[in-house]
Amino acid sequence: MPIEKVFFWKNNSEYWIDEEWIDYIEKILGERRILLSAGLWAHYYGKRFNKKNSIVFADSGGFQYLRMSKGKQREFYKSRERYYKWQISVGDIVVMGDIPSAGEVPVNDLIRFLRYTKDNVDYQFSLDSNLGSRLLGTMHGISPYSLRIWYEGLKNYSKIGWAIGAKPASNLIGFALQFLFLYENGEFNKRKLLHVFGVAGEMILLPLAELIRRIDDSIVLSVDSSSMGLGKIGSVWLSDGSIMHFDDIRSGRKEFVLLDGEVLRKIPEKVGYVLGRKIALTSSVNYMKYWKRDIHTVITENGKIPDSRYVLVDKIFKLWKTGGIDAVWFNFCRGKLTKKDEVLKGRSVERLV
Repeated sequence: MPIEKVFFWKNNSEYWIDEEWIDYIEKILGERRILLSAGLWAHYYGKRFNKKNSIVFADSGGFQYLRMSKGKQREFYKSRERYYKWQISVGDIVVMGDIPSAGEVPVNDLIRFLRYTKDNVDYQFSLDSNLGSRLLGTMHGISPYSLRIWYEGLKNYSKIGWAIGAKPASNLIGFALQFLFLYENGEFNKRKLLHVFGVAGEMILLPLAELIRRIDDSIVLSVDSSSMGLGKIGSVWLSDGSIMHFDDIRSGRKEFVLLDGEVLRKIPEKVGYVLGRKIALTSSVNYMKYWKRDIHTVITENGKIPDSRYVLVDKIFKLWKTGGIDAVWFNFCRGKLTKKDEVLKGRSVERLV
């Protein structure tokens, strides 16, 4: 579970996550697993982080880097010591210091991002030579050619598993290609952990989980998503997995039952800390309980997921069994490349033939 600032406390020398919130995570999800990102938390380096028995997934902040201006990106490299020292000091699972491509990009750009990433990972290992015992590798790119370039650059670093992060996050094919590429290269023969960045929507996660299950049901699938924190955009999760907007409450059309039993029939334009925390806690608990259900029960619920999504899984699976990831790539991505990217297509054609 990603941690919002409403569940965060600090004093002059230390900081910690709200104990009540951590208790709910443990009660519902079975373990105190939380996500903190170096892109958002590294400025607390130097203060003591009181873990309260939690297991911390320490993200690299790579996607925050993408949203930075060019000047801020240069500043990142001046201060990355703080980013990665913080990440390695708090993380039970540490994400490779990736600078993501955020989708399919021209080869020169991909190689540049890869060069930055390798430099970051070398720096991470300089901080902890045993980092491989808790490091997750990251995959970027979508085409077979791009995936090969990225993978060849990072495959030899010791690690406990991989994380995939296709963009846009609504593109099931991108996630499928990244997973299938890793599987084809034997990455799940020994390491069984696969993390999926930023996806917990039913239309992507459930079909992807079904595809992974069909290919290797021993893989441990981990996901994160900031979607549980909808309060900052004026929405809440309900226990049935649906979303209610604050405007529905303000208009009198709906009401929202908080964890303490209070029924929220009106909500001010400016939500203060106390009420905001109650709303965020209730919404997040609803979200966790909904996703804690057995995934196959979720998949088979009538009308929950359109049959077309599972027709798509069937198609991906059959194409892959027939011609590997090249067959999947050409069926779904053919014709969508610019002229500058034709070299990607050409190299993949050679591999397919």
